[in-house]
This record gives sequence, C-alpha cells and structure tokens, in this order.
Amino acid sequence: MYRRIIGVYLVVVIMLMSVISRSYQIVTIENKEQAAADQGGIVLEIDRRRGTIYDCNFIPLTNTQTIYKAAIAPTPQAVIALSEILPETQRQSARERLAQGGPIVMEVPADFKAESARVFKTYKRYSKEGLASHIIGYIDGDGSGVSGVEQGYDSVLGQNPPLSARYATDARGHILPGVPVKVSGAEQDVRHGVALTLDFRLQLIAENAAKRHIKSGAVLIGDVHSGKLRACVSVPDFDQSEIEKYLDAQGSPLINRALTAYNVGSVFKLCVAAAALESGISPDYEYECSSYLQIGNLAFTCPEAHGKIDVRKAIEQSCNTYFVHLAGLIGAENIHTMAGMMGFGQSRSLCAGIVSEPGRLTKLDVINEQPAALANFAFGQGELMATPLQILNMTAAIAAGGAYIPPELVDGTVEEDGSLIPLRHQPAVRVMSEKTAELLREAMIDVVSQGTGTAGMPAVGGAGGKTATAESGWRREGRKVSQVWFSGFYPAQNPRYTVTILMEDGVSGGKSAAPIFKEIADAISVIE
Repeated sequence: MYRRIIGVYLVVVIMLMSVISRSYQIVTIENKEQAAADQGGIVLEIDRRRGTIYDCNFIPLTNTQTIYKAAIAPTPQAVIALSEILPETQRQSARERLAQGGPIVMEVPADFKAESARVFKTYKRYSKEGLASHIIGYIDGDGSGVSGVEQGYDSVLGQNPPLSARYATDARGHILPGVPVKVSGAEQDVRHGVALTLDFRLQLIAENAAKRHIKSGAVLIGDVHSGKLRACVSVPDFDQSEIEKYLDAQGSPLINRALTAYNVGSVFKLCVAAAALESGISPDYEYECSSYLQIGNLAFTCPEAHGKIDVRKAIEQSCNTYFVHLAGLIGAENIHTMAGMMGFGQSRSLCAGIVSEPGRLTKLDVINEQPAALANFAFGQGELMATPLQILNMTAAIAAGGAYIPPELVDGTVEEDGSLIPLRHQPAVRVMSEKTAELLREAMIDVVSQGTGTAGMPAVGGAGGKTATAESGWRREGRKVSQVWFSGFYPAQNPRYTVTILMEDGVSGGKSAAPIFKEIADAISVIE
C-alpha cells in the first residue's frame, strides 16, 4: 500500500514538472520574439521578384529558368548540408560567411534540405542565349533597370517589394534558435510585366541567321500591316548577367546597331523613285545609261552601261546614272520632302529608354546649291546616313501600299492576372499613292528575280528587295570598307513581313546580305 502511494506521488510530480517546463518554453519563445521585435533582427534579401518581359504571344523573354535559393542560418547542420552539395572551391567561402554569425543566401538544388534552411523557388533573370539582349536591356546590382525595356519600364517591372527573411536576434545580434523565420514579399510566381511586339520565333530566326553570317551589323523584321517590330537583332551581342565584361570590349557589343546610323547607298533609290513618281514623272520615262555621267568636275559611274532604261529597270539593275539624272530632273526639294515623310533625319522613340539615332538627312540648301551633292544624294551617298530601323520603315511603307506606319515595340503592360493593358497605337500616314507603291513593289520583285538581289530569292513565295553597297570612308587592314544592305518584303504577293539586313563590312548587298534575307525568308515559310 505504501509503495503504491509513493508511486502515484512520483507520477504526479513528473507531470507537474513537465507542465512547468512546457510553460517555460512557451514564455521563453514569446520573450525571444518580443526581443527580436525590439532589436529589429536581421533581414536577408532573397530575391527581387522583378516583373516579366513577354513577347507578343506572352512567351516569357525573362524569368525563363527556374532556380532555387536557400536562406540558411549559421548552424553546424547547415555547414554539413552545404559541404555535401558544394564543390570544394565553394565550401570554404560558404563556411567563412556562416562563421561570421549571419544568415546567407545560396543557390541550391531543388531537393536541398537542412535544419536551419528554407528553400524558395525563384527565377534566373536572363537566359544564357541572351535573346533580344539589346532590346530587353539589363539591370544593375540593386535590381534596377539600366538600359532597354528594363530601364524604360523599371517602375512597372520593379514594383514588387523584395522577397526577404527576417531572423530574430538577441541584444548582441546573435540569431535566436527556435524562433520562426518571418518571410515577407511575394513567394508566388510574378505574372505582371510588359508585353513586347517581338515574336519569339522570328527573333530566334533572325538571331540565328545574324550570328552565323554577320560579325557586326543588324537584322530587323517588321509586320507590314501594323508596323510592329517582330525581331530586332544587333551583333555582336552580350551576356546580360556579366555586363562588366563588355564595357570596354572590342567591337562595342553594348551598342544597338539596329538603331545606329550608317551610310545608306543604293537602297535610298527607292525614296528617290517614289519622289519622282509622286511629282508626276511617268513610270515609262527612259534615260540612256552609258555607265558615265559628268556633274561639274565629278564623274558618276555605273559598273556597266545599262542602255536605255525606265525607272523599274533602273531599280532592278541599281543604275546610278539614271538616278543622278532623275534627281536633277525633279529637283532636290521633292526628294528631301519624301525622305522626311519616310522618317529620314528623325529619331524615333520605341519606348522610354530605347530611342533610335536620327541619322543625317543632307540639308536642303546643300543639295539645292551644289549639283554634285544632289548627285550623291540621288543614290544614297554623300552626307546621308540612316539607321536600319529607318530603312525598314521605308520598305514597309512601300510594302503596305504607300502608308508610313510608325514602328512599335511595346504592345502594353501586363497585370498580375495576366490581362493586357494595350498601348495606344499611332496612326498611319500616307506618303505615296497606292499606284506608286505598287510600281515600286514590282520593281523590287524584279530585283530579286532577275536583278542585283537574286541571291535573296526564297525557296517558296518569292520576295521583293533592294540591295545597297555604301562607301563608308572606313579602312581596315589597308582596304576600303563597304557597309552593305538588303531590305525587302516577304512573300512577293500580299507581303506580311519586311526584313532589313545591315553588315558593317561586306562585299556587296547582293553577295553578302541578300543570302541572309533568303535564309530568314525560308525559315519564316516553315513556321507560317
């Protein structure tokens, strides 16, 4: 009986001690949390959760690669867990950082587990391929946009507070064990952002062709009917995650050559032809090219004597003397006015942060007063300079039946629910009659089928285009450098796309740039 009473008494004592111990633990944890609130704790930033940049079909161009980051408190268990996944070169660095007493953030495998770690799903901002890097731009170390769309739409893309973890600490700044980590900021996927007019498929086609064939230059693809840019490529390009490597790199890869002005050459003959036809010159007007035309003290030549030709044949064969003669016939003002309506000499803002150079439209008084300057202007030489974007716009006006449609790069902003808030579109402006545009399209089709651009003929669908080989004034390794162009539309009938190709250094537009156009058109035919 006595032993039974003693046994019951011991059980009751043990139960009371357990309750007191549990109560003490609860009070201790509550006190630790209060102490953390008083001291502020340690806040560890895990990720910026920046908004997504999409193509026109809502395919993400950023945030495309899933990665995992762990917020890790300094414990022996954490050191052991990290030593199992990190290569030897990174282990020492991780141990040293944890030895300082604060938590750290590290990229880890998806299945990483440690007692003092919490793993978060996040995204790598840029892919290794760097698709549309000059358009997307890049961010700085603080996660703010520095160039391109990243800069122009920084307030939209960077509106989320960072994902962070708060660790409770004591008065000496040591992390308190047993206190839950408080996470703030969005943990779910970020859907809001900006939708561009670029088409992922066409951008990839253009980039692949450019990187295969162009050392330095640009490729643009536009939608004939809307003016929207479907691809914009500048080479050389750069890795957006390692910008410091490119700041002083040879070849200036950070420059967007699609928006940079170059010498134009014979592609400008399309503008001169449009001005002549609009001023009343008959499409049947003929001039006899003897391969040589004297203007003052200067001789303007063609590679061969083309004989008696009209404007359509002159475009097909890219006859210099025909257009020199034609410019003298219609006068400088008509050509200058047409060039201005097509956007030459004017910068164009595609969005905040992306503005094209204005190029250089030869001054009217110069070509009015100097016959030799007008002669050079007639086939795109002299002081005239233009960007690939401006040449694309001129080509698009012809392909679209004479209407100049301002180019667009941004469709609108994207809400968190995935809905699009579209931007207001700029109206088209008629710069030539449909009849003039039709004649120019037919001449450009002749260029590809039997003229200077036959190397640009696609396998199916036909095309229209214009070649150019412009004197640059540059010299490399003792030789003259020519900037070469091909600008055209595809397919030949009811064209959907305009394509402009610039090479900073090429043999000729027909030999160097036209084959790239063919490759792009053939690739488009496969996906359409």
